[in-house]
Amino acid sequence: VLLHILNNVQGIRLLIIPAILIMGSKSGPTPTLPLEEWKHRPAYICAHPTTKTPEYEPGVSLPLGVPINFESDLFQGKAFLRLKPIPSDQGHDPYFEGTKRHYQFIIQGQFKEELPLCDVIIGDVYDKPFKGVPNGVIMKVYEKFMEMISPGMEMRMTSDTPSLFNALGSCQTMRVDRKGEEPDVSSGKLQEDTALLFGKEKFASASKRRTYLRKRKNSSKYKVNLDQVYTFEVYDHTMCFASYYQHVMGGMKIDMAVTMNGQPLCLAFFTRDHRVIAKFAVWNERLLEEMEKEQEQEAKM
Repeated sequence: VLLHILNNVQGIRLLIIPAILIMGSKSGPTPTLPLEEWKHRPAYICAHPTTKTPEYEPGVSLPLGVPINFESDLFQGKAFLRLKPIPSDQGHDPYFEGTKRHYQFIIQGQFKEELPLCDVIIGDVYDKPFKGVPNGVIMKVYEKFMEMISPGMEMRMTSDTPSLFNALGSCQTMRVDRKGEEPDVSSGKLQEDTALLFGKEKFASASKRRTYLRKRKNSSKYKVNLDQVYTFEVYDHTMCFASYYQHVMGGMKIDMAVTMNGQPLCLAFFTRDHRVIAKFAVWNERLLEEMEKEQEQEAKM
């Protein structure tokens, strides 16, 4: 997963967003519960309408730290999310201890369609442009540069409807298991195991697997097996959902409540033709405050 980095290049701010952290009004409806009823205040986690959660009504606040059963048109399984530091997300200090991570997100389950691995991506499309991202030649060159050094990435930051996608192979941990032999996602300690995917072609580390699968010419050789269980883990040490600030180089912070232009960050997996595999929005009360400020300013115009 890429870092959010805020650079100053000749006075121009450049924003890089991890492909797993995506937002847009396409993320689903704004939370309707009063803030005092948010279970994990200041955060509010809910499923996108395309991601059904049978135990929970559409749009309701989802729990942290427990597996959540979900189903989309392309995938059926469970999701697991930890956030730091959220007061109501108790019992996960051992997981975060000794790491700089701010969250852990896992999906585990079975695909419903035999997709080539090269067609499974991490990311999303956006409804509105970002705030503070320049629309000019330098940014376009920067996008091309990032795509060149990060195989599998597709970056459209200067569009009125931006998009950012990264290869599935970039996830931190990947497992493929026979049904019934998959690990318990709530343990939080997943071990890489792709023997069923690659056979004799094994990798000495997850890092080497990521390097290999990021390249489309490699990932196009493999398809998902509908009878097997897939586990994908992503985590990040820059985005704090409790504060909605992005921690970047040099101790700087980006206020994502402002930058996101009224759109919540999402944890999402897609296909290259933009079909949803799994998608969960993570709202923050500061984001709603910024939206209210903007609406008040528009009303005065």
